[in-house]
Parts: sequence; C-alpha cells; structure tokens
Amino acid sequence: MKLPVDNDLLGAIHEVNLMYLLLLQKMARQGHDGLDLSKDAQAWLKGRSQADLARLARKSMLVCCMSFKAEAVLAALSKDMAGDLAALRWKRSQDAAPVLVAAA
Repeated sequence: MKLPVDNDLLGAIHEVNLMYLLLLQKMARQGHDGLDLSKDAQAWLKGRSQADLARLARKSMLVCCMSFKAEAVLAALSKDMAGDLAALRWKRSQDAAPVLVAAA
C-alpha cells in the first residue's frame, strides 16, 4: 500500500533543505568556525553550484538536524516577553483610563 503524498509538506521540506544547504555553503565559503562538517565535506560544499544544491535539496526528508534543547530555544524566544506583556497591560490600562478634563 502506497502512502498518500502531501505536496505542500514536500514543498516545504525542499525549501527548508535548500535554504539550509545554501546557508551551510555560505558559511563554509566564509570560513566560519563551528560547522560540524569535515574539511573534505566543506570543500565539496564550496564547489557545488546552486543547481547542484537544489537537486540535493529535493529529497523527501529533512537534510538538517536541529541540535537545540527546546527549553533553551523557548527561553531565548521569550526572554523579553514578560516585560513586553507588562508594558502592553500598562498601555491598555492607560488607554482605558478615564480622561479628566478641567472645566474652564
């Protein structure tokens, strides 16, 4: 039995793969430290054309692998959220506050 194909999902996977490969290639060409790639893999990646990377990206599985802990990502994303929410509540309370106008 063949599984149904979700073309939207496949398109999204292809797009993520291509963006990831282009980013890796750019980082390799600029000599960024911290790439988890061997020197041979970096050299190979540097020499590929965009068409080569596009062909490689058109796989049905993600090429990239996220190595972040969910807690760290959520903490980084929500770092200033508490302050933002407090400021928003204060602004709303100011907007809703009655305006006093002095009678002339």
